[in-house]
Amino acid sequence: MLHRLGYEPLKPQPVNPKKSPDAEQTWRKKVNARRCTCAYYKTVNPETGESCALVLPWANTEMMQLHLDAISDQVGPDRHVVLVLDNAGWHGSKRLQVPENITLLPLPPYCPELNPIERLWHWLKDHEFSNRVYADDEVLLNAVVDMWNTLNAERIQSVCQCSWTHKNQRPPAEPVV
Repeated sequence: MLHRLGYEPLKPQPVNPKKSPDAEQTWRKKVNARRCTCAYYKTVNPETGESCALVLPWANTEMMQLHLDAISDQVGPDRHVVLVLDNAGWHGSKRLQVPENITLLPLPPYCPELNPIERLWHWLKDHEFSNRVYADDEVLLNAVVDMWNTLNAERIQSVCQCSWTHKNQRPPAEPVV
């Protein structure tokens, strides 16, 4: 139908980096220009809806240390946190100095569904960030900060609730034989 209206399909012309030495550099510049240059560190308590989040310039051990220190300061010395983590390299680095009131609980590989924060990020992507275009990293960063600051405890509880995280559940009934 479009052909009848005078439109012709565009045929991409692949550029071979061997034939054009600048092609790969140009491609990398375009890709890097689209990437956000910040990392979002976030922690939630699925039972109470409490949260702690930091927007930091990188995802590495030093930034993870800042996040652990922020969590420790927020909960105080009288409470203990069990922090569920995926297997990112900086989450289990030997250089981390884990505060006394935090225990790290790494998940098995390839099990993101066991991490309550993943549920929240899926919800946020679907409800807060889908079908939007941001002019640049700063606008995106401000949108994330505004969204996180307006996220209430009830929403965190409802989205992050996992049956295995609640300690006051009744044990499963005995099977009838």
